[in-house]
Amino acid sequence: DLYLRYETRYERQFHRALHRLLDLRSRYPESDDDSPSPVSNLPKEDTNLPNDPEQLIENTNQPLSGSSGSPHPVPVGPTPGVNKDQPATDASSRNAPSQPLRKRASARYILTSAMTRYFFAGAAALAALALIAFAQESGPYKILKTVKVGGGGGFDYVDNDGAGRRLYVPRSGQGARITVFDLDTLAPVGEIPGASAHGAVVSPKTGHGIASSKPLVLFDAKTLATIKTIDVAGGPDGMMYDAFNDHVWVFSHSLPHATVIDPADGSIVGTLDLGGAPEQAASDGKGHIYVDIEDKDNIAVVDAKTLMVTAHYDIAGKGGTCAGLALDAKNNILFAACRNPANMVILNAADGKVITTLPLGTGTDGAAFNADTMEAFSSQGDGTLTVIKENSPTSFVVEQTVKTMPTAKTLTLDRKTGRLLLIGAEFGPPPTPPPAGGRAGRGQLVPDSFTILVVGK
Repeated sequence: DLYLRYETRYERQFHRALHRLLDLRSRYPESDDDSPSPVSNLPKEDTNLPNDPEQLIENTNQPLSGSSGSPHPVPVGPTPGVNKDQPATDASSRNAPSQPLRKRASARYILTSAMTRYFFAGAAALAALALIAFAQESGPYKILKTVKVGGGGGFDYVDNDGAGRRLYVPRSGQGARITVFDLDTLAPVGEIPGASAHGAVVSPKTGHGIASSKPLVLFDAKTLATIKTIDVAGGPDGMMYDAFNDHVWVFSHSLPHATVIDPADGSIVGTLDLGGAPEQAASDGKGHIYVDIEDKDNIAVVDAKTLMVTAHYDIAGKGGTCAGLALDAKNNILFAACRNPANMVILNAADGKVITTLPLGTGTDGAAFNADTMEAFSSQGDGTLTVIKENSPTSFVVEQTVKTMPTAKTLTLDRKTGRLLLIGAEFGPPPTPPPAGGRAGRGQLVPDSFTILVVGK
């Protein structure tokens, strides 16, 4: 972004100067004799010209001034009392170049100045960009562990039960199941068979988990045994556990956009119309739920007690197609990870006022906030993890961009260790070229390439 700002500014100046010079060349053609160069004929003071090429361009038709501010004499017509056919004998008249030559010299200086500043500004911007990239790559976070767990099936969200120290990775398609791993060692613990889910969350209070398959699956978090299935409308997708009242929220792109479940017995507490397709949600633990609405470019605010939508925070233009959401509950700051434009939109959770935006990689699909380190995270499908440092409730900076793995677009934060876990896999080339104006499909999953990555300090 820094380079592009410099590049655009000085490229514009360069082209303006070039067009100006070409215009002067057409109006004042070069002579074929051996007359001195117009630049060498300029009075010495004329080298004290403005530093800004744009100012030079604007002033090209004006007389050139010396350092004292007095214009140099430029012959623009017959001198009173002198025969216009007689050559001038005054020294200043002999040495002063004609107006066309002076214009040409000014234009050449403009072009040279613009080209020089364009080059050095671009070089400075690139150097700054390199330093930023180096600082980001050499930040505190790195991949601590990579485990190829393999297995077939699609994948979406990854979730963890911090109290039970387990990691849940649903696999869809043929042989659908939820694979469960030890959160500390990543050793396989077991599976919940027959559940073609997008995600799975656990209620620490009841020890029950819910998977967002259709129907939903209520399971015992210790034994992984299925307790019951729950018929719901819509298309269960993302999920969130709200410790405020021990409810599990199941989100759907189609109506009803949210179904709230009591994990104690699997009963449906209520359903909501959020006004659009939800992706990720966050709770402040005080009765407020925030949900990013992917197709409406806004954040829905919900009362957790009444299950009523109380506001929509519009962020259109700052970020669109938002697929990740995290919350600094202490300072009431929301972090909306968006795809188009690819920004982390940071806003006040109390009134929806946008504080700032910071750039992300391509294809975000998850966000998290670590209250212990005051850092927000966004995982992208392009194989990057963006780390944003909250220096204060009004000051934020991209602290680091960690290289992870292409397709590792979702994440979960282990709040005990401060480590992040991401999932990804390798895919072969698309089987056929994409249709005109369409998006290329994904190739076949490379066997046994499914991987769990652990990122930390």
